[in-house]
Amino acid sequence: MPDGEGNMNGARNIFRDDVLAGKNIVITGGGGGLGKEIATALSAAHAKVHICGRRLGMLEEAAEAISAKTGHKVYAHACDVRDADAVDAMIEAVRGAAHVLVVDECRFTGGQAEALMAHLHEAGIASFARVTAEDSFIATGPAYGATLPSADGIYHAAKSLTGGMA
Repeated sequence: MPDGEGNMNGARNIFRDDVLAGKNIVITGGGGGLGKEIATALSAAHAKVHICGRRLGMLEEAAEAISAKTGHKVYAHACDVRDADAVDAMIEAVRGAAHVLVVDECRFTGGQAEALMAHLHEAGIASFARVTAEDSFIATGPAYGATLPSADGIYHAAKSLTGGMA
């Protein structure tokens, strides 16, 4: 949970603790690794976080751990983007949200979230956007972080999506 200075995991947060209050954010691959870390940071900023992936058990464990850490409920959804019914269920989970931001640690072109974005459009979700890693060769070692979505990039995507209301 962030402390009174906005610190999470020892890192200084430059944004208000509640900067994403009322915003719905979908994180693909949110059950582990970077997706889980991104979900934790966004939940700490009071976003309504939905994590999705193929393994529901892993997602539920991650959602419970993140919720306990941040004090905000995180929602887990089994969603294999190759399964139209699973994608439809994910869409229904976020229907009614004013804005949906999909945070995808995969690359921009050919990323798994492209199918989710197409379904959001086809379902008539009015306001949605996606922030992804940069297109690149698969980076290894310390270089991997250079291609991933940054906290600043996620913040600016949310601000743009909401017309500057982030």
